[in-house]
Amino acid sequence: MKKWKIIIFLIVFLISSKWGESSTVLTLNATSNSGYLRDDHFAGCSGSGADSTTGNYIVGVGRFSSVNGHEKRTFLEFDGSPIPDGETVTAATIYTYIQGGAGNSVESGNAIVYQINYGTLGNSDFQLATGTQEGTIFTESSPESAYSALDVSTAYISKTGTFQYTIRADFACADADDQWFNGDSSFPNYIDVTYGAEAPATVAGVKPIIRDIIVSDSTNFGNKILRAIS
Repeated sequence: MKKWKIIIFLIVFLISSKWGESSTVLTLNATSNSGYLRDDHFAGCSGSGADSTTGNYIVGVGRFSSVNGHEKRTFLEFDGSPIPDGETVTAATIYTYIQGGAGNSVESGNAIVYQINYGTLGNSDFQLATGTQEGTIFTESSPESAYSALDVSTAYISKTGTFQYTIRADFACADADDQWFNGDSSFPNYIDVTYGAEAPATVAGVKPIIRDIIVSDSTNFGNKILRAIS
C-alpha cells in the first residue's frame, strides 16, 4: 500500500510541476529607439515631425507652445527576446513616468496608447498610422512626478524581437500649452511582462498524450494501470 501511495504522489507532482508553475514578472525597459516627435516648428499643427528627441526615458505628448501650436507624440519600443521560449505571456503592463513642474502637466484631455510599427524612429513617423488602441495611460488628473500604468494586450507581445507603441493626445493640436512630458533619465519607461508555463494544447485536432503506467502491487491490489496525461 505504501508503494502505491508513493507512486501516486510522484505522478501528481510531475503533472503539477509541469502545468502549475508560478508566474514570473519580467521588467523590460524601453529601448533607445524610443522618444517623442514634435511637428515642424514653423508649420504649426500641420507639421510632419521635424523635431525629435530619443531615449528610453523621454515622453512628450500633447500640444505645446502658445505661438506655434506644436504637437508631441511619444513612441515606445520594447525588446521581448529575454522572455523564455516555451512560456505563455499572461499579462503585460506599460509604465510611463510623468515629470512634475511648470509646463509639464496637461490641463485637459487623455493620453492614449496605440499599437504601432514604426521600425527605426524617424521624423516621418510623426504621421504614421496607428494600429489597435490599447487604452488611456494618463489624464489631466494623473499624479505628476509619478508613474502611470496601463494593462495592454498580451497578443501583441513578441518573444523573439521588438514590439512598439505610440502615445498620443485625444485632443486636437491648437495654439495652447497643454502637454505631458518627462526628460528624467532616472525614470525610464518600461513594461512588466508576466509569463508562466505553456498550458496544454487546445487547438482543434490536437490531443494530449496519454501514457499508461503499470504498477505492481500484488499484496493489496494486484497490477494496476495509472493513466497520466502530458
